[in-house]
Amino acid sequence: EQRHVEVLAAELGSDVAFFLYGGWRQCLGRGEIVRPLPGSEQWPPVPVLLVMPPLHVPTPAVYKALRAPRYDGSNARGNTQVARDIAAALQRLHGVPGNPELHLCNDLTQAAREVEPRLAAVQEVLHQQYPGRWLMSGSGAVHVVVPPPGDDGSRLSAALAAKAGPGIRVLATTTVQPPP
Repeated sequence: EQRHVEVLAAELGSDVAFFLYGGWRQCLGRGEIVRPLPGSEQWPPVPVLLVMPPLHVPTPAVYKALRAPRYDGSNARGNTQVARDIAAALQRLHGVPGNPELHLCNDLTQAAREVEPRLAAVQEVLHQQYPGRWLMSGSGAVHVVVPPPGDDGSRLSAALAAKAGPGIRVLATTTVQPPP
């Protein structure tokens, strides 16, 4: 039944199936295959800032700009390794005083900047204010920031407006767990 729902969601668009579930998930294929990350049900909620520039970044153009060899699955990280990497980042987040870097990354970031050069100003502000604590979501243009405790994004909003222009929204939210 889960697979049937994911197939229907894929007809609506890539990554739609992700929004049918709560919690931490790994998306495979075009985003239509959604699996829970092992052990993630034990992870605490994490505050995040969503940075939403009013830019359109076409996914096919980003993948073309990536100029990567055709994917054959040989270098993919499995669910277990992804879960370990995220768990280690959460431990650093909750166990280190100050503003630790989480070393977040997205291999599509540079290619998205080539397709939409205005992303550079957004990313420059994020790098200055949150080094190692932000990443672009998917092929862009939304970015995710894991802020230090007490940061509601208002300082970020002001810096983005000054550097990258008007219209960029910053939404403070928290990761959620799936219902029991």
